[in-house]
Amino acid sequence: MYFLYILSIFCTAIILKKIWQFKNLSKDKLLERISNSNNGELESNTIIRELEGWLPALGVSSRIAPLIGLLGTVVGMINTFKTIELKGGSVNILFLSRGIWQALLTTAAGLIIAIIAVIFYHFFLRKIDEISFLIERENQNEKILQGRH
Repeated sequence: MYFLYILSIFCTAIILKKIWQFKNLSKDKLLERISNSNNGELESNTIIRELEGWLPALGVSSRIAPLIGLLGTVVGMINTFKTIELKGGSVNILFLSRGIWQALLTTAAGLIIAIIAVIFYHFFLRKIDEISFLIERENQNEKILQGRH
């Protein structure tokens, strides 16, 4: 369960960083940055790379969180059955319910982390796609204007 706590903090930090990054991004600043560079295409690619930063980590986290939760469930159930064995089969239902409760809690936590991470991962990918399209469109417009002169 501790690893899930750490993973949730890690995902939250990435999500907040990306929200802040996109909130402080303006179309005018992007286009000015590209037009002021010596190589507009290289600068466009650099901007997209900067926007993609930490997204692979968020994507991987969204994939491993349910697996870690499932692992916690398996370990919890193993401990529950081990308790039954050690008590010789006559075990208080409280021991069983505690182990099962802990096992299911890890699965739920892993799924919650994964669901939130996947939603934001795809949201950020969509934002990057929109910005990439905007930059490409502006680059095409710039080429057309240069061709007329």
